[in-house]
Amino acid sequence: MLTGAGYFGVLGTSLLLAPLLPRERPLRGFDAERHPPPPVLTGDGYSITIEGKGASVLLRDSDGVAVQRFSGYRIGRTDFATGTAATTRSQTGEQSLVVEYAPRSALPGVTVRGTFTPAGRVLRVAFDIDGADPDTMWSGMMLRGAIADEPPVETVYGVADWERDPRGGVPFEANGRFVYQQRLGDRPLSIVTRPGHQDWRTRTMLHLAGVPVSEGVFRAEAQVLLGGDSRAVVVEGITAERPLAAALSTDRAYNIWDTADEPLAVRAVAYNGADDSRDVRFTWTARDYDGEVVAERDIVYRVTARSTVDDDLAVPLPGRGMAFVELTVTAGEDEVYTRTNVAVLPPHEFVETAATSMFGMAADYLFGPPEERALLKRIGVRRSRHLHFSQEERREYGFRQHRVRNPPSLDAYDDDPTALRTYTREELDRAEAGGASHYELANEWNMAGGVGSGEGADRYVRKWLTTFRRALDARDSDMGLLPVALAGMDIAYARNMFEAGLADHTRALNIHPGRVNVTPDYVPAPGGEFWNFHGALKRARALMEEYDADDMELWLTEVYAPTRPNSRNHDTYRHAGENVVLSAAIAAAEGVTSMLWYQLYDNIKANPYGTNASDAEYHYGLMLRDLSPKPSLLAYANIAEQLDEATFVRWLSFRGESRRRGMHFRTPRGDLVLLWIRADGYRLNTGGDGSGSFYPAREPWIDPWQTKEHVVLPATGDRVVEIDAIGRRTRRAVTDGEARATLDGAPRLFYGLDVDALREDD
Repeated sequence: MLTGAGYFGVLGTSLLLAPLLPRERPLRGFDAERHPPPPVLTGDGYSITIEGKGASVLLRDSDGVAVQRFSGYRIGRTDFATGTAATTRSQTGEQSLVVEYAPRSALPGVTVRGTFTPAGRVLRVAFDIDGADPDTMWSGMMLRGAIADEPPVETVYGVADWERDPRGGVPFEANGRFVYQQRLGDRPLSIVTRPGHQDWRTRTMLHLAGVPVSEGVFRAEAQVLLGGDSRAVVVEGITAERPLAAALSTDRAYNIWDTADEPLAVRAVAYNGADDSRDVRFTWTARDYDGEVVAERDIVYRVTARSTVDDDLAVPLPGRGMAFVELTVTAGEDEVYTRTNVAVLPPHEFVETAATSMFGMAADYLFGPPEERALLKRIGVRRSRHLHFSQEERREYGFRQHRVRNPPSLDAYDDDPTALRTYTREELDRAEAGGASHYELANEWNMAGGVGSGEGADRYVRKWLTTFRRALDARDSDMGLLPVALAGMDIAYARNMFEAGLADHTRALNIHPGRVNVTPDYVPAPGGEFWNFHGALKRARALMEEYDADDMELWLTEVYAPTRPNSRNHDTYRHAGENVVLSAAIAAAEGVTSMLWYQLYDNIKANPYGTNASDAEYHYGLMLRDLSPKPSLLAYANIAEQLDEATFVRWLSFRGESRRRGMHFRTPRGDLVLLWIRADGYRLNTGGDGSGSFYPAREPWIDPWQTKEHVVLPATGDRVVEIDAIGRRTRRAVTDGEARATLDGAPRLFYGLDVDALREDD
């Protein structure tokens, strides 16, 4: 199994930590004649001691200056922060400060012990908890605080290993760790932990969950490193005592350049954690979207013990596009594998604004830096499902946002109409304060009683939707009201909502057209596959017409192309990009008002830097965990550009061709035609043994479509422009009014075709 490490390069998530004052607490009458001085244990470049007669542990630098205070551990809302301390020595001779925290009446029977062990350059911190409720340990917090004259900034980075499944497929990241890094003057102080919730930290606390050791016994661990190399993979390599570690980065936010005038510079660092000098070999390969090797390099460095070496690779691209960079680092018998993606995405100015563009983001978490906002604008995002943006940002970037919330339950406040009105008022107040254009009332409640049961739909309309509609009318608000977002096109639930008066309270239908391993243009027969995209939109339109509500807006507040690695029911990285293009084109053809993509980043809000290859929720992003782009990101930008100011004209049919598909849009840039074939079928990921959830996915630079159809297309001028899924352009020569191209299951976009000739034949 190959393992390696990757980490966030330019961007991390930062928090300003107010200093803890005073720098050191007074000793409260400490008498050297009556009490021995507190013990001092030393490591390489630091020392630890007990603060006065208390239970807090002080970390001091080599000059004796206190830089960090460790005050205890929190379980729920209860702090274990007082107690007694002593020194212990292990059988191997390691000395530790051990704090036995005093019991707390709020948590009877719970004991907490803190052990602080200098181990060379690393301070190892462990909290052993006995008797706690397992449900409380996931939210455990280490009580800590920076001691500094100026508030330090703390940034969190993620580090993980690249692994391969022995059955094949693409590599994936596992074993995520967090590196919280404070800048103390010109040196870093790093705290390395298991994955946690990066927002659960303040100047006095840091999320440090307790992990089960045995029944009723838990341990929460952290490693602290003062000074040295600030790069997260090096810090983690030192604290984990890795013999070899490596990572890739660039100097560009999200590894995206806006020009290909110069080769894209990818940087690597390797850490030799061995006790001796040794040869460290870098073996690089970079491939473009077509699988062509565009750069490679093999070089050996002599690296001293416990030190680092840097290398770089220049990746040339001819223009817009992307490259997939792999690096294997070897030293003796140790080997590390790591990878990242880089891309060129030239500047582009969109014409449509949030008032008319359907393109948006359903991201439930964003990190917030200006580079992120600029990227969202660049790829065409104009709408947001959540209140992420300030008034200034909405004005600067042209974003529109709304608020979505689940009420406590369908039955909440049934016996308390005053509480129901209060809840409604407070929710609408929050939405208005955030500049919301719409309020989305509940998410996927149709799943509560089982998809297709219709259970609860009438009560939802008569109680919740009616209450919010009346409240909006009473305040004469122009805020739009969106109904509950349906998981899939649940006909039973939607029909029951219409029967209960849905159209009297809202002018929209809201669905999440989830999709398994079928292409977005798949329309199943009645009673067929429930989880599909185009079929769901067509059924939604048909139901709206049935209830004479065809003028209602159709909202898709979550649209997906998840890329869980080596999963039969989820897209490969390459298919995901293709399916982004098709999903958006189909949405435009069906007159969708708002298509909100779920979501921008891989991972989840509660664990934004962690890893979980088996949980699909960690793989919905347009970008990988290391914040580098998937093909999906370039595909999103591409189709947003091509559909800017576009009007759908018709689906194309071809005489004698049942497997060829096409769409025609009219744009200010000329007629836009999308073409693809379904000779290989609508079902994706059919290889392998054909059964089970595992599918050995192909690498994103490998074209998976088996059937190629060479076509002659009628043209109007002397050239035809062909655009692939990620936005790369190819000019096709025109001879005697015809251009030649090759079609397969991936959508291709064309300008310059004679759409009138396509109307009859190809």
